[in-house]
Amino acid sequence: MQEVFSALKDNLDQIMANLQDGLMLFTRDSRIVLVSASVERFVGRPRGEMLGRNVSEVFSDSTRLGRLILDSFRLRREVSQGEVEGENGKRMQVSLDFIHEHGEQIGALLSFATPNQYVGLKMKSNYHAGFLPSGV
Repeated sequence: MQEVFSALKDNLDQIMANLQDGLMLFTRDSRIVLVSASVERFVGRPRGEMLGRNVSEVFSDSTRLGRLILDSFRLRREVSQGEVEGENGKRMQVSLDFIHEHGEQIGALLSFATPNQYVGLKMKSNYHAGFLPSGV
C-alpha cells in the first residue's frame, strides 16, 4: 500500500510542477496541503514555505491579494474571476472555491492565472471538480 501511495504522490507532484496555473488546496481548517510550482510566481514565496501553513500565515491583509483571499476565507465567500494586481504590478485572475461534501465544507481550492490563462483554468477546474478526493 505504501508503494502505491508513493507512486501516486510522485505522479501528483509531477503534474503540479508542470502546471502553468497556480493551484492551492486547503483542508477544512484552512491548512495548505497542495501547492503547484507556479504559485511561487503569483505569491512570491517558495512552495515548501507554504505547505502545512494556515492561509493567514501565507497571505497578509497588507496586500490587495492577501485582503481578497483572507476576507473570502473569513466570510466563506467564493471568488469567481476576481482580478487583482499583485505586489509586483502584474494583474492576475483569482478564483476561490469551497469544497463541500454532504453539506459540510471539507476544503477549498484557490486558483491563480494570468488574465489570458484564466478561461482555460476555469474550464479545467470545472471538469476536474468531481475528481477531488473525499475528506480533503
